[in-house]
Amino acid sequence: MITQMMKSWTIHGLVVLRMDMRLSWLPTYASKMRDVLLAGEQTRDSDAPSVTVNWVSKLELEGTREIEPGIRVSPTAIVDEQYGVRFEIARGRHITLSCIDSAMEWLEWSLLLALLAAGKAMVHGASLEKDGRAILFPSWGGVGKTAIVARFVESFGWRFLGDDLCRVEYSRFRSRWCSIHTIDRSSRRFFQLARGQ
Repeated sequence: MITQMMKSWTIHGLVVLRMDMRLSWLPTYASKMRDVLLAGEQTRDSDAPSVTVNWVSKLELEGTREIEPGIRVSPTAIVDEQYGVRFEIARGRHITLSCIDSAMEWLEWSLLLALLAAGKAMVHGASLEKDGRAILFPSWGGVGKTAIVARFVESFGWRFLGDDLCRVEYSRFRSRWCSIHTIDRSSRRFFQLARGQ
């Protein structure tokens, strides 16, 4: 159900994201993701994967069974009573999160699953390109990805793509993951590398 409190975006025209802004943590999340989110629901695919985040005062448990304390499942849903979240998926492409409170991790996982349904993946890492081939150095923050990339640019003539979030695409014409697109180009080091400094 779309209400006046519901706002819609797309992620690179691939995944529709609808968020109920009554959840106090969502405006902050949307602000942090502003480089990735585009207003509206225009996508390349009329049946594009989607993630809808709804506020609820009580989790729906009907049709689920408990598999361990606080975790309930059905063929299409997972209920995490500890975090106050119901995750439900329809047709393998449309995810609904019903939340009592903050569910940032569940939202991140849901977005990753929706991107996978579109043949894409998001990876935290640094990336380079040379002669039409890309290299991705995935890792958590603070381990030296940007330093490695800087060395490749400065010493070996590689072109800098990004040092934070990369979208990796699967090609139906090749039996491998083949394309890397940078998402966030906000780091200060990016601008130094992009200018060849």
